[in-house]
Amino acid sequence: MHQVTFDDDSIKALDEDIRGFIDRGVQPDDGEEREFNELALRLFHHQFSAIEPYQDVCRLQGYVPGEVERWDQIPAVPTKLFKELTLTTIDPNEAVSVFMSSGTKDPNRRSKVYMNDLGLRFYALSLQRTVDSYLFIEHDKLPAFMFCPPPEVAPNMALAYAFAAGMEEHLSEPPFYTVTGQKFDAETLMKRLEQVEERGEPVLLAGATFGFVHFIDVCKAQNISFSLPPGTLLCDSGGNKGLTREVGKEEFRDMACSFFGLEESRVLNALGMTEVSAGFIDNALYNHVHGIEKPRYKVNLPWTRTVAIDPLSFKRVPKGEKGLLRHFCLANRTTIAAIQTSDMGYEIDEGFEIIGRAAGTQLRGCSVAVDQMIGALKKKK
Repeated sequence: MHQVTFDDDSIKALDEDIRGFIDRGVQPDDGEEREFNELALRLFHHQFSAIEPYQDVCRLQGYVPGEVERWDQIPAVPTKLFKELTLTTIDPNEAVSVFMSSGTKDPNRRSKVYMNDLGLRFYALSLQRTVDSYLFIEHDKLPAFMFCPPPEVAPNMALAYAFAAGMEEHLSEPPFYTVTGQKFDAETLMKRLEQVEERGEPVLLAGATFGFVHFIDVCKAQNISFSLPPGTLLCDSGGNKGLTREVGKEEFRDMACSFFGLEESRVLNALGMTEVSAGFIDNALYNHVHGIEKPRYKVNLPWTRTVAIDPLSFKRVPKGEKGLLRHFCLANRTTIAAIQTSDMGYEIDEGFEIIGRAAGTQLRGCSVAVDQMIGALKKKK
């Protein structure tokens, strides 16, 4: 079989083209599907050439460069293989960050995603353009309160990096982190939010779902709640299952609206994964601002695609039918662009919705890690 190779000029051109495609953000474009397909195939060729274990995955699935015509034919790598194989186009020893999945105390049994400066730049750009269009629609800048640790405290947590990098351009001042390496500072946050109420100026609340859950639990034990200013935004991510309990998406949204005094359209959930350099955010605020009447679902970005796959045939199922979610992301520049998850969900309109994990799969998600971290900090007090 002919081995696909790339020289420095072709790789540089690929990087520039993908960067430009993402940097345009969310704008109507009649040629978007054609351009996405062309970029996805070029990226597939490069990743096949550069990642030897991926070549084996592709051959097993029966699709190799030259035989793939569409992005949805590109072989996907199951997330569990990131625990077993080194799947990166870079030298792992040159990585500046290594993001690791949660769900196990054994670091040798976690997914590892190696990032150099280039990979982080693509990741940050993907997050920033998503936030521009689906979160900071009515505000340019806001002060922020983070319900997760800062990246320097949790360098292997993709969620910590994602919130810091994705929100950076829109923060009016350095964010306040509730979870630090020393403590879970619920008391200071309570005082800060009381000041926010008095000033009457909106803020951003962002972080792990179970970071919010822990804070709400502490406040409710003291009979405390808030009525934050109109326009305040809340974005949670990381999963709805913690170590000891589960809080469903609708239950969390109702809890957050009631506790913080927020409108439902401004409480947004984002799906993030260690293996995918994108954050898939609810369309609720976008629809509210633009007067669009559609159900709430996760939006696919111009540089991403998500399909639902039959778990037995591994064929794409029609929109509305349940299947295993498979993500394609052009921002996965230095790893694998096609990721097969164990998340069950369905395609809807221009996006998808997640409904849970496939039976028998391991509990994972950054909310698990944050839940575990906060629990340990509480015990230290």
